[in-house]
Amino acid sequence: MTSLVRYETLLLVSTDVTDDELSMIEKTFDQISTTAQGKISRFDKWGKYRLAYPVNKSSYGVYVLVRFELPKETAPKALPEIETLLKIKCSEIVWRHVTIKLQPNAPQTYHKPEPVDVARTNNFDSLLKENKMGNLLDSVGGMSSDDDDIDA
Repeated sequence: MTSLVRYETLLLVSTDVTDDELSMIEKTFDQISTTAQGKISRFDKWGKYRLAYPVNKSSYGVYVLVRFELPKETAPKALPEIETLLKIKCSEIVWRHVTIKLQPNAPQTYHKPEPVDVARTNNFDSLLKENKMGNLLDSVGGMSSDDDDIDA
């Protein structure tokens, strides 16, 4: 039985990327890994983020994380194919990418920061709390939460 080596590729793609283009990248990753007797374990679109410096004249980009496994024997052939895919076939979409080999004991889960394109439902509440006005909404309603136990 061959041992599988875990890899992770982080892509920085254009904010104009379409779902069809991401689907094409995912399918091609899957084809390359399947041909190499491996598999994709995760293809996760993180969302839109503000960049530390402009890339291709843009201050924002979309990050995509791809985690996959390849047999030790076929990885030397499959990894250059992935590089070719990202550098040549997807050069208009993929601005930057990096592939790393994960340690065998690396956790399956990861923490990603909150993207700027997700509607944050608690923004107003957190703004009030940060400015020490958390009870402002309660006082507008007539009774604060502390007054709930008072008999009328």
